[in-house]
Amino acid sequence: MKVERAGRVVGLGLMLSVLGCGGKAADDSRPAQPLYSAPRATPTSPPVAAAPRPSQPVPMTAPEQPPSPPRPLPDPIVECCGLAKAAAENVLLANCGQCHGPALTPAQAQDGINFIGDIDQLVVAGLIAPLSSATSRVVVVMRDGSMPPPSTGLPAVTEADIEVVAQYIDNPRFWPDVPPPAVVDAGIETPSVDAGADGG
Repeated sequence: MKVERAGRVVGLGLMLSVLGCGGKAADDSRPAQPLYSAPRATPTSPPVAAAPRPSQPVPMTAPEQPPSPPRPLPDPIVECCGLAKAAAENVLLANCGQCHGPALTPAQAQDGINFIGDIDQLVVAGLIAPLSSATSRVVVVMRDGSMPPPSTGLPAVTEADIEVVAQYIDNPRFWPDVPPPAVVDAGIETPSVDAGADGG
């Protein structure tokens, strides 16, 4: 019985020492560590001021541009003049360029004229009289058939081609700085009235 009771006491002591509920620590030199420790208080830092947020850039708007003025319409007279002039120069080059064209030197060209395709030079040379195709030499020689000369074997200039040149020369819209030619009196006499005759 005593032995049995002693065994129970020893067993109980072992259990208590294993569970840490009593008895001495195995090492008396170190104090027993508590099973639970309260969390340490951490020092609080002063509140940090929030950094200012960068302001959003205001979108730049382009300054209002004044409306551009409307583009002027081309002057129909100037445009028509350019086309008519080019057509007349093409007729002269096509029919007379073989002997008077710009590819020839004045020495090679007949009569030294190598600018038949340039109406402005023909005016300066006196071969075109503005507003008077009837007295313009380039028209006269085409109409009488002397240019191009029959000896060259070139065909005569057609009446339609001659009219292209003549109509350009005679159109006052294409020569705004040239005064109109004087009207020639056709020779009609104005009957004179004898104001001094008396009826008696």
